[in-house]
Amino acid sequence: MTPLPNRLTPSDACLALVTRQEGCVLTAMKDVDGVYVLGYGNKVFDGKPVVAGQTTTHDDALRNCRRHLEACADVVLAAVPHVTQGQLDALTDLAYNIGAANFLSSTIVRTMRSGGTVTEDMFTRWNKVTVNGAHVVLPALTARRLDEYKLFTS
Repeated sequence: MTPLPNRLTPSDACLALVTRQEGCVLTAMKDVDGVYVLGYGNKVFDGKPVVAGQTTTHDDALRNCRRHLEACADVVLAAVPHVTQGQLDALTDLAYNIGAANFLSSTIVRTMRSGGTVTEDMFTRWNKVTVNGAHVVLPALTARRLDEYKLFTS
């Protein structure tokens, strides 16, 4: 996908945040929510759901990550088109991690659309996963949300 002229795209800081937080898995494994992931936390790889035993290379994992980041950035920019680079990077990482539908229904998007102030707690409330029907707080997600908020306010 070729970015439009003067259109923001995810920066190296965004890519670094995703790759650091997700880690690279070259053989599919179950994530904490029980769904298989491959590469940099991707549940879909090359357009298909990840399955047990699926493998990839580091180069393909990085390519798939970049493609997913671009798709997430498109979602962000469609929802809130007037953002800074730091905001785009933070929101792209958030959408990458929680999914487009959750991102679009978030308080963050509603607040930005109404011209309000986005606060740290709007990010940190996205620190849970569903395990066996229960919402479980993951400290690593709390830390990730704080990293996103710092990037958002940079």
